[in-house]
Amino acid sequence: EKQIEMTRIMITHDMSVVATVCDRVVVMYAGRVMEVGSVREVIPQPRHPYTKGLIQSYPMLRAPKEDLKVIPGVMPSLSQRVAPLFSYPSGVSTTSRSSKRLKA
Repeated sequence: EKQIEMTRIMITHDMSVVATVCDRVVVMYAGRVMEVGSVREVIPQPRHPYTKGLIQSYPMLRAPKEDLKVIPGVMPSLSQRVAPLFSYPSGVSTTSRSSKRLKA
C-alpha cells in the first residue's frame, strides 16, 4: 500500500481485524467520530466508552471461556439528530491523540 501510495478504508466492528491490518483507527458511533488515533495507542488504551466496549466484546480464543461482554443500551434512531454521548471541552469535537483532527 505504501509503495503505490494507496489508502484502504475498512468498516468493521471487529477490533481484532483493525489491530492486525490497520495503522490508524477512527471509531464512530451513530455517524459521529468518537475517537481517532494510531492503532498502537487506541487498542491498548481506549479513551472512549464505545471503543472500550468494542474491544471488550471480542472473544479471547486462548482465555478461559466466559460470557461475551456486550455494549449496553439501544442504538439511537438515525432518523433524528443524535446528541453526543458526552460533552467535549469547547472547540474539541473528537478524542484525538494527534494534532490532526477530523472536522466534525
